[in-house]
Amino acid sequence: MVLAVVLLLAIFSDITGGKVDKNGVLQRSEYIEDEYKVNLELDAEGVLEDYEYLLIMKPRCVTKEEAEQLFWEVKQEIDAAFVNYEKLLPIQESYLSGQVEVDWSYTPSGYIDSDGKVVQENVPKEGILIVVQANLSCGNYEQVYTFPIQLEKAVLTEKEAFLTELASFFDRQMQQEGTTKVTLPDEINGVTLSWKEKRESVSIRVLGLAVLAMVFICYLGKKEEKDQEETRRKQMEYQYSEVVSQLAMLLEAGMTMRQAWQCIAKQYQEKRNKGIMGESLVYEAIVRMGRRISEGEKERLVYEAFIEETNVSCYRRLMRTLIGNMEKGMNGVCDYLEEEERRAYTERILLAKKLGEEASTKMLIPLMLMMMLVMGVVLAPAMIGFLN
Repeated sequence: MVLAVVLLLAIFSDITGGKVDKNGVLQRSEYIEDEYKVNLELDAEGVLEDYEYLLIMKPRCVTKEEAEQLFWEVKQEIDAAFVNYEKLLPIQESYLSGQVEVDWSYTPSGYIDSDGKVVQENVPKEGILIVVQANLSCGNYEQVYTFPIQLEKAVLTEKEAFLTELASFFDRQMQQEGTTKVTLPDEINGVTLSWKEKRESVSIRVLGLAVLAMVFICYLGKKEEKDQEETRRKQMEYQYSEVVSQLAMLLEAGMTMRQAWQCIAKQYQEKRNKGIMGESLVYEAIVRMGRRISEGEKERLVYEAFIEETNVSCYRRLMRTLIGNMEKGMNGVCDYLEEEERRAYTERILLAKKLGEEASTKMLIPLMLMMMLVMGVVLAPAMIGFLN
């Protein structure tokens, strides 16, 4: 549905996004807007065929009356801005959203730089009168606006005066011909100076990166251990119904509990040797449990060791039940295992659905990336055409 909507928008853009109407007329933008480009395909009989022609549409030219009105508005804005100034003149390169461009000049020169900053060291103590000339241009029309301003010697604070004198000291050294070194002064205007190079410590950065790296490595290690434990738990839970089913079937066939566990371990080893079955954590634990039973170890201790080794709730519940029945007798164990088998099978189905949902969720990321790529491919030509 999203792709269909995007495709419809692209088709609508192709139909309505053209600059040329049915009569072959193009609309010029207003003077306050920028120029735009139109890609045309030209067929000139006998001269050109399918020729790509780039037409640059410039904004319309203003009339004389419009230019005069804009010049007047700019003059008013300049007069209002120059009411207050001290170290920096309020100059701009354009006014009225770019409709009028201004080029500034000053007479006499040397007292104001190109950015409108007053060069205080050149201003005399008694001040000086400067004529400011603003060359206004709008379309095909130009106008010159001149007005005087009075520059006064700024009263510097103690800090500003000190920094100005320090800058002059360095300037004098820099202007000496043939010098390759600059000496830091020990004293300026009776003030003793102490210099120390300020450098960013690389060792601190490296130490910080090392600490971050160690934290990140520890986090990854713990996360990997947690993921491995979660994978182990899910694998054991998934095979729980299979283990209970085999145990119930062997007990109903007349085997004792010892014989049943040993038989399950033997069948697993035979399947492993023939390559029918891969390695299973729970069956490996059963093999070790069967080996300990064969060596004559008490069943209660073996079952408790199995609980600690697997550390999964379903196996813990099964073994606790078997240990309890050992004390009361094995009557009713088969009925319990049949009921447990049905419940374990239901849980296995739910676990399989959960695993499938997790796999589907993981697939959403590449699917979303593919959809974004398709949307980009579809929308890019339409957006480029719209911007042009």
